[in-house]
Amino acid sequence: MLSRLPWTPAPEAKPIPKVRPRSMNRERRRHLVSTVGAILKTGDPTLFAYEASCRYGIRTRLCLAGWGWEDADAEAADIVATALRIVGAKRPIWAEGQPEWVQNGAGALIERTRCIQCLGPLPEHHRKFCSQLCAKAHHALWNRRKEASEETAYALAVGL
Repeated sequence: MLSRLPWTPAPEAKPIPKVRPRSMNRERRRHLVSTVGAILKTGDPTLFAYEASCRYGIRTRLCLAGWGWEDADAEAADIVATALRIVGAKRPIWAEGQPEWVQNGAGALIERTRCIQCLGPLPEHHRKFCSQLCAKAHHALWNRRKEASEETAYALAVGL
C-alpha cells in the first residue's frame, strides 16, 4: 500500500533566528533596585510584604515599554531579588512561619481573655473574638489595610 504513494522530499527547515534577551542599562537598573529597596523597607510585618506588588509593577512597566512577558518577568524578578538581598531580607524556614514558633515555646498557646476587636471579655470557648460581628469587622479592617498597602506599593513600582 505504501509503495503506491508518491514520494516527496521533506520541506527545508528555515533557520530559527536567535533572539537576544532584552537588557537594561546599568543606571536604570541601579535606580530600579534602589527604589524597590526603599519600597520593600516599608513592608509590614516583613520585608517581603510588597515583593509581589513590586515585581508586578516592574513587569507591567517593562511590558508596556515593548518587552516580552518572559523577559520582563525575569528582569523584574531579578531586580526584586537584588533589592531584597541589599536590604538584608532573609527568608524564614517553614517552621518559623507557623504560629507555634512565635508563641511561648512549641505548642504553648496564648491565653486571651479579651476580644481582639472590641476588647470586651471573651465568652467561654471563644479564642479571639467575642462574636461573629467582631471577627468580620477585624478581618475586613485588615483586608482593607493590606489592599491599600499593596496598591500603594504597586503604584510606586509602576511610577518608576
